[in-house]
Amino acid sequence: MKIWLVTIGEPIFHPNNKLRLHRTGILSKFILENRKDIDVIWWTSTFNHFTKEQMFEKTTDYRVGANLKMIAINGGGYKKNVSIDRVNDHAKINEIFKKYILIEDKPDIIVASFPTIGLCESALIFAKKNNIPILIDYRDLWPEVYIDLIPKQLKFIGKFLFYPLIRKVDNIFKNATGIIGVTDSFLTIGLNKAKRKKNQFDSVFPLGYLKNQFDEKELGNANVYWDKILSKHPKLRVCFFGAIGYQSDWDTILSCIAMAHNLTLPVEFVICGSGDKLNDLINRTQEFHNVIFPGFVSASQIGSLMQKSDFGLCAFLAKENYLNAIPGKSIEYMSGGLPILNSLKDSELGCLISKHKIGFNYDNAESLLSILRSAIENKFDVLKLKENSSNIYKNYFDSNAVYKSYLGHIENCISFYSQEKLKDN
Repeated sequence: MKIWLVTIGEPIFHPNNKLRLHRTGILSKFILENRKDIDVIWWTSTFNHFTKEQMFEKTTDYRVGANLKMIAINGGGYKKNVSIDRVNDHAKINEIFKKYILIEDKPDIIVASFPTIGLCESALIFAKKNNIPILIDYRDLWPEVYIDLIPKQLKFIGKFLFYPLIRKVDNIFKNATGIIGVTDSFLTIGLNKAKRKKNQFDSVFPLGYLKNQFDEKELGNANVYWDKILSKHPKLRVCFFGAIGYQSDWDTILSCIAMAHNLTLPVEFVICGSGDKLNDLINRTQEFHNVIFPGFVSASQIGSLMQKSDFGLCAFLAKENYLNAIPGKSIEYMSGGLPILNSLKDSELGCLISKHKIGFNYDNAESLLSILRSAIENKFDVLKLKENSSNIYKNYFDSNAVYKSYLGHIENCISFYSQEKLKDN
């Protein structure tokens, strides 16, 4: 059996990669370690989206194991996530992808991650021409995520400008054999775009998280790193991992940090990551002693910091993309047994938090500060919240369970498709 996975924008298998694997990487690793009868090609990029560096100087075939090959395409890269350079990078990757897929042996199925539009379209055309089933793994509401950045009173202009792309996206879902949603809401949105009801090729698999993607030596080094820069005796520590950009409500977080600082509350905020707004946040918090910006951190440093923290922060803006998702960031916190502080109480994540008591939803800086003060004053059991969070991860988001089921669905789709071809003949 041969499977093609088409995904860019994730950390890839590379000796210099210190980032944790994401969805396609974890699925690839699961197949590599558990199913020697399946050959996988992962079509990806040479560019590390998170560190903004090239992992390979040119387009490279890289064999990770006997049954896993990675084809990393060099599109040039980009310095900012929202930029013409990123558009050009994706366009160049797509052009090279369309040429390279004609050389490789045809697969039994293709799983293409959405976004990007270009790669999904090219994979669909190839699949249709060669009578191969193709699943679209729906992860982000694109281009809705960009329309959401436009002020409410001007959104009609955004919808007009993006209309050609919206039509393209609808056609992608309409022509896919099946749709995989990261939540039930994502699958429903995808089916609405496709204008059809759910079929046997459609399913939902959450963003499973692979724990401890590091060894004991790396963890020891990470502990030493944090011991040097963290405060020695905070009563409470809140951590954040991810892109420091326009998807999060930083004004509310900075207001809470300022109030906590002025009240001399024994709470420390550790905001890890890089992005377009990092320098602005650093400049706006220079006078505060209760916040640290370590920048990029490795998988082992994430694991270590979660052990030293009390809450994980999800501060997303109220946009459709985040209201309908259970973000990977939140699942990462659950894997470390961290309760979650979430900005979107009416979201999928907000409902999960309320139902299973794995943290708190806040409305503004004052309500977030109130939660932190209650924790400092021992008004609720943080250890019980941590236990609940860990249990939810084990029950719903453990990578082995998620990707075993996901792979089973992929195999079933190959079988379903073969049966349908026989009927047609």
